[in-house]
Amino acid sequence: MIVLALAGPLLAGGAWAVLLPWPVARRAVGGGLALVANAAAWSVFWSAYRGDPASWRSFEAGLLGATVAATAEIGIIVAATRVERVEPRAMPAAVAALAVMASAVLAAAYAQSAAVLAVVIPLPTLAVAAVGAARRIRDLRGVAGLAAADIAALAGLTVLHARIDSVALISADFLVVGLLLAAAAVKVGAIPGLATWRLTDESGSVLAAGLRGQGLVLAAVAGVVLFRGEPEPIVAAVAAAAVALCGLATMVARTAPAALAAATGAACAVPFVALGLGGGAGVRAFLVLVPPLLLGAAAAWVLIPRDPDPAQPAPAAASGGEARSGLPVWMGAVTLGVILGSLLGAPPGGGFPGTWLTLALATARGESDPATL
Repeated sequence: MIVLALAGPLLAGGAWAVLLPWPVARRAVGGGLALVANAAAWSVFWSAYRGDPASWRSFEAGLLGATVAATAEIGIIVAATRVERVEPRAMPAAVAALAVMASAVLAAAYAQSAAVLAVVIPLPTLAVAAVGAARRIRDLRGVAGLAAADIAALAGLTVLHARIDSVALISADFLVVGLLLAAAAVKVGAIPGLATWRLTDESGSVLAAGLRGQGLVLAAVAGVVLFRGEPEPIVAAVAAAAVALCGLATMVARTAPAALAAATGAACAVPFVALGLGGGAGVRAFLVLVPPLLLGAAAAWVLIPRDPDPAQPAPAAASGGEARSGLPVWMGAVTLGVILGSLLGAPPGGGFPGTWLTLALATARGESDPATL
């Protein structure tokens, strides 16, 4: 099941490319193989949930990693439903990028070796760069931020290897954990104006689903695997500041994609607060937050009207009352409202329990630790 989960996205992307001249066939075969791969990922999750984690060579799926991997892949599949709306010359590159990202996210989630993790960390960034090259984009500041995050993560793994003289992912000090968490925060788009935050155009928002999945996998590795869920007020404080900055950015945003990027960034920063608060409750809050965050963010970017050129009318208005997703505007608006409520901690929505569990834990920690307060 691990082999099928890792190779399945690549097979799906390859089948889509082979069947490129036949739209119906490529959607059916490519989509079917993607669902099979995701079913394999959920099978790996179920094995870990039963207490008998699946393993293969340097890969072994713990419960947290398997959960993040399977839900991240669903988010990528949701984002892929819009991939045929990107520029025709960039569409094949975008499909290949999503396939590579999905396999890289699963490999990082299952990896038990720092060497394997180091190999797969740069792959999503390279995929984004390839799509940018296919579109002939000159502004690569988003890619530059992703590359900087990769360098930070690889530096952390290098320090880990130098200090323990092994490639095993075992307990590490705060320098290693801090570098990995910084890379993860940039990858998920929790830092205003950097990397994933900037990918708000049609193809960029499709690829962002894979980057968010990778970022949360890195956060789980750093906060739970390497730091054993220990409280770290500095991480909690920095993440809370990121939530506040993202909130301010949401209020001053002038376009729908920019506002959604800021709101998603605020939601993405909350799991880092949970990791910084530490303990069993912090890990549980992180686990509760991850699935709705990944699924909600992907669905929100599918629903949001796209208008990269402010001089042109919004797509929803130009289509006679239908949003780009095909839903009536009012239905898309209601659905998007529920999703944003979930992401930002307001009921109804799946993220609501995790957000308030994090807040309750912060209150409890603050009673004895002024720094956490």
